[in-house]
Amino acid sequence: MELLVVISIIGLLLAILMPALNKVRQISKRTVCKANLHSVAQAFRMYLDDNRLIMPPAISLPIDTDGITPGYQPFPDQVGKKPIVQYLGQYLSVSSGELAETNGKCYAKVLCCPADYKNGEAKHYFKTYQSSYAYSERRGGRSMSKASFTRNAPERDIEIMWDFEAFHGTAGKVGAKNYLYSDCHVGNINGD
Repeated sequence: MELLVVISIIGLLLAILMPALNKVRQISKRTVCKANLHSVAQAFRMYLDDNRLIMPPAISLPIDTDGITPGYQPFPDQVGKKPIVQYLGQYLSVSSGELAETNGKCYAKVLCCPADYKNGEAKHYFKTYQSSYAYSERRGGRSMSKASFTRNAPERDIEIMWDFEAFHGTAGKVGAKNYLYSDCHVGNINGD
């Protein structure tokens, strides 16, 4: 009888603690994601310094040449462009083992959001597109030094990269997506 009481108390304590542990796990994934984007920001700064402040002419996500996404049709201006990892790879502080080329694709772990999970598959976008983050390809090839780059918004409000999906919560809610802004700060769309 005493054993049953002890087991039920342990079960009750686990039931109380599990939601708190899940919340902590979610917060830690969001924090690692922000740290990844901060590392990418540093790589962007080095790339821009070496390329006369011209943004990389990469595509938002690599073109789906393997037919992984049914019905996917790239925009005509995306054909022939490279993924962002091809431009920033040499500036990312990763070992040669992490920045490895497999089947013609280049992977850098810093471009993988730990909450990237879709259809029961971990690292779905990272495995498929070499990045869990979308890149603002409309900025590609443009100079960061021109006033036209920040004409409609201050530099702190211009998104450069962001979580491809709402990995960290419900879409549209504060903190659901992390963003890297052109002034190299990382936050969410509502000003985290």
